[in-house]
Amino acid sequence: MKIVFLVPKFSGGGAEFVARQWMEHFASHGDQVIAATTNLKSGDPRPDDIRIVDVSGSATKSVRRLRDLLVRERPDAVMALMPYWNLLAVFATRGMKDGPRVVISGRNMATHLRGSFGISYRVKQWLARRVYRWADEFVAISHPVAGEAIALYRLNPARVSVVLNPSLKGTAEQASRVVEHSAPLALVAPARLVHQKRPHLVIETAAACRERHGVEAEAHFYGIGPLTDDVAVLAERLGVVAHFHGWAADWSERLPANAVVVLPSLSEGFGNVLVEAARVSVPSVVTSRALGVADAVVPGITGVLVAGDSPGEFADGVVEAASIPPTAYEGWLRTFTKERSGDALRSRLLALVDRG
Repeated sequence: MKIVFLVPKFSGGGAEFVARQWMEHFASHGDQVIAATTNLKSGDPRPDDIRIVDVSGSATKSVRRLRDLLVRERPDAVMALMPYWNLLAVFATRGMKDGPRVVISGRNMATHLRGSFGISYRVKQWLARRVYRWADEFVAISHPVAGEAIALYRLNPARVSVVLNPSLKGTAEQASRVVEHSAPLALVAPARLVHQKRPHLVIETAAACRERHGVEAEAHFYGIGPLTDDVAVLAERLGVVAHFHGWAADWSERLPANAVVVLPSLSEGFGNVLVEAARVSVPSVVTSRALGVADAVVPGITGVLVAGDSPGEFADGVVEAASIPPTAYEGWLRTFTKERSGDALRSRLLALVDRG
């Protein structure tokens, strides 16, 4: 099979990481893989055995350059992984004779993000509701994302599939959590410091742990973003010790003792970091409003779902999560390996290509 993956770049821990994992898996099975990129950076990691083609430019120029690439290479399928790139793939292939199968992807709960982004996001959603059904397949990151896509974009359920993320960077071998009874709890936020991720709530949760439960807690942020200074000011005002480590791809290997991952996002399509935390036996606390996490956390085993949004409710969840006894769940973790996820996607695309 010959396939073009349409992605912005290779650096990053979300869709870009997933794209790298899938491309390497396809290439390892003898498929011809081309990466069409729009925002590639000089320091980006380069997946093995992948040819890279630049299709950057304005939206119109990117569509034209992508279409030229598809005409020239004649791949069996083209797959996009994010909303803007979904649209590029759909428009670039529109009206093509004997063109590739068009596969687009859903990676977040779109309805939960209303009001979180500006006019550009709303325009993309307006277009998506009108043209996503032109695609041959919609691959969702989780079952909640799939259900929303069918309703929101009026897709044929038979052309919607769920392929769970290859969240683990290595094997599914489960490591032990580090516990030190004399040390404070470490509330870990492995996310960008932006409005959608609500980093302020991590600080407020640490303060609530002290006020409601008499438990000392510090905040550890593994990420960067425009809210960093605001969060630091809030931490100082509430008397919470906050550590800003910056983004690290191996963040789960650097965790302090007594770690509990806190993910109070307004929306999550899945939550790779929840699986990464589970691999090192660190429990997670996440709001149930972020519906996509339903496939990434097992309540009472790998973490706790919080029904509300208040710091007190999150503090209750943190204390509960910290008391979850160690459990072996490597079988569940194997669901999120590159091999299992890659096989699921590749089987789906081979069937799609075979149908012609």
